[in-house]
Amino acid sequence: MPDNHFKFSPSSLAKLKAGTAEQLLYDDGCPGLGLRLSPKGKIRFFVRIGSARKSLTATTLDAARKQVREMQNQQQTLSSADEWTLQKCFDVWLENKAKPHKRTWERDLSRWDEYLRKQLGGQRLRSITPIAVMEMHNRIRVDSGPYAANDTLAFVSSLYRYAERFDYSGRNPCRNIDRFPEQERERYLQPEEFPRWHAAVLSLAVPEARDFFLLALWTGVRRESVLAMRWDQIDLEAKLWRLPKEGNKNKQDLIIYLSDEAVAILQQRRSHVESDWVLPSRNGSRSGHYADPKASWAKVLKESGIKDLRVHDLRRTLGSWMAEGGTSLHIIGQTLGHKSLQSTRIYARLGSGAIRNAVNAASAAMKKTLED
Repeated sequence: MPDNHFKFSPSSLAKLKAGTAEQLLYDDGCPGLGLRLSPKGKIRFFVRIGSARKSLTATTLDAARKQVREMQNQQQTLSSADEWTLQKCFDVWLENKAKPHKRTWERDLSRWDEYLRKQLGGQRLRSITPIAVMEMHNRIRVDSGPYAANDTLAFVSSLYRYAERFDYSGRNPCRNIDRFPEQERERYLQPEEFPRWHAAVLSLAVPEARDFFLLALWTGVRRESVLAMRWDQIDLEAKLWRLPKEGNKNKQDLIIYLSDEAVAILQQRRSHVESDWVLPSRNGSRSGHYADPKASWAKVLKESGIKDLRVHDLRRTLGSWMAEGGTSLHIIGQTLGHKSLQSTRIYARLGSGAIRNAVNAASAAMKKTLED
């Protein structure tokens, strides 16, 4: 056995003597673990994977061995994609691709939980057939519309392409499946529907669901951004929500002018919510915030007797009521996504009067239907 191979121990490492050049030593007690001993006597651990050496952050022997075993387990997992389930593929993609590189990974997590986890997550990549994907695609179209169906189909296909990086050799069942035609949707809450919808929302037993639907309506902001709203983005005194580009579809910093109704909801939640999230999760979601309003939305529709209404239609509702009140398209556009070059309170005050007045006027018009 070479002299530079022996079983590491705290006592044996303490007895090491530095030479005139760097020494490479290897641990017989943990295959793959090695260390560099500098001429000054400094020890730096590394792991050997194939012919490559990768430095470790560990500074003690126990920590270095633990880190090596974790890396080896991960390497073994990543090298067997043909045995993955779709859930495993998603987990690997989320931790190694999405979280380090995508600012909007929480949207993908929400989509996974809503459409894919229960339906296809437990099946092996190789066992998912084009028929199963087509059934999933059509079910989402019926429940949530063609846009959500097509986006989910593209997402599943991207997971299969990601698995190919780890030697997945099977087929991609999403290929050659036709996308559904997409048409611009014009649905929004009508005056005769609003009182029934409002009463059904207020009767919900889950406060996070109730406040999510109301905030989505009164702000006109997209679903994912409302779900992921944080207190450090909210200025209740100035009635502003600073939405960073990392958390919105337009990839731009936005300032949302909060209506009096939205501020009232936030003030009430601020008095008792201790989480960094405005709408924290009660069941330990991976994102940390409330993430799955689907069941509560179904209850609202059933209770109110309203058909063919989606959560995203709440965003369109605010804009539509503003338009019916005579608000210009320019102001409506700013209301639903005002770009800010500098997210400062001073900048936000400039020209905010017309926007805030328009939002409050539309909100008042909707609330007036409750009195009729």
